[in-house]
Amino acid sequence: MGKCYKMRRFGSWLRGAELHISGVAMTHMHLERVARSTRRAPAAFTLVELLVCIGILAVLLSLLVPAVTKARDHGKAVVCQSHLRQLWQGWVLFATDHEGRLPGTRNNVTPFDPQQWSWLSGLYRDDDNPAKAWQAYQMRPQAGTIFKYVNQDYRVYRCPALDPCPPSSWPGPGVGSNGRYDYAAFTTFAGCLLANVPTTATFQYPDGHTARVPTPVIVETDARWLNGDYWDEAHCNIKKLAHHHFGGSYYASPDGTVNWFDEPSDPSVNANSWFVIGKHGKPFCMGRYQIWSEFGWGDFEKLS
Repeated sequence: MGKCYKMRRFGSWLRGAELHISGVAMTHMHLERVARSTRRAPAAFTLVELLVCIGILAVLLSLLVPAVTKARDHGKAVVCQSHLRQLWQGWVLFATDHEGRLPGTRNNVTPFDPQQWSWLSGLYRDDDNPAKAWQAYQMRPQAGTIFKYVNQDYRVYRCPALDPCPPSSWPGPGVGSNGRYDYAAFTTFAGCLLANVPTTATFQYPDGHTARVPTPVIVETDARWLNGDYWDEAHCNIKKLAHHHFGGSYYASPDGTVNWFDEPSDPSVNANSWFVIGKHGKPFCMGRYQIWSEFGWGDFEKLS
């Protein structure tokens, strides 16, 4: 009897333990289900929040893009000014080797005196002939008399603010860069003694008022005359200054400085709107198409 009683008590205890373990397991599973049911899904952007973020990004971009563009334009302007300084320095070095006289321009291509040849074209000239124009274009600037004085660096003849639009034949497209040179020079000073070039010039506006500024010698001519019907390096007559640097253009002056000028786009304005004062105090139009022997060798004596 005693053994049977103990066995029954052990069986009861074992069944109780099993029920207890089962209850604990059920409680644990229940708690897990409760936790899963109360756990929140990851939060997502609402449509309003997304639109607000897009609006903020749009405002930031509208502020950033003009600043980046302005910085880029300033960088191109700095490079252009550096190129003009180097070109002018080439003119000065040429003058040092040629009795103090500046190089020639488009008309100065006489084969009898190489020192009078063009600073950009050398002996090559287009003469408004398509075949000659194309040949002269291909020989610029390496045939010019100052090429060796700028270390034969093609880059100094280009303005980085102009997109390349090289012509495939004559005439060119009339816009952008012709891909070889973007600068021209007033023919007034061809062959002049460097010491006699006036340091200041006068620009006459359409309404008659004038501005006195450092004399422009090497300039940025409008693409219509460097990549259009004309490809030559002579800034004279009807040719106009460019406007691709903050509404104006840069030019090199006899004192070695590079200056900015906004030449009006008025139809009456061109190279003939510029004047210098000669040795005898009389004004002389810089837009006149000069050749070395006609004006430069005279050193302003003919202004009287």
